[in-house]
Amino acid sequence: MSKDRFEIEKVDRYYFFDGRNSKRYVETTFWYNPYTLERKETQRNEFITAGSEYKLPEWARSISLRRKDLESDRIY
Repeated sequence: MSKDRFEIEKVDRYYFFDGRNSKRYVETTFWYNPYTLERKETQRNEFITAGSEYKLPEWARSISLRRKDLESDRIY
């Protein structure tokens, strides 16, 4: 086994409304190295407007958790 190898610790997936008619989908993957205990994270984002959900990549289509705490309090 390589000491440079990272393993997935957990994956956090959510979406939130990011503007008037748009959503942002986020997937954050947390990695760790079992030998050095080093940690890192990678993140991918997808921004879409209302009605274009069919354009979402496969990784974002399964996200159903909404994070209201990340949404703006501004009323449009």
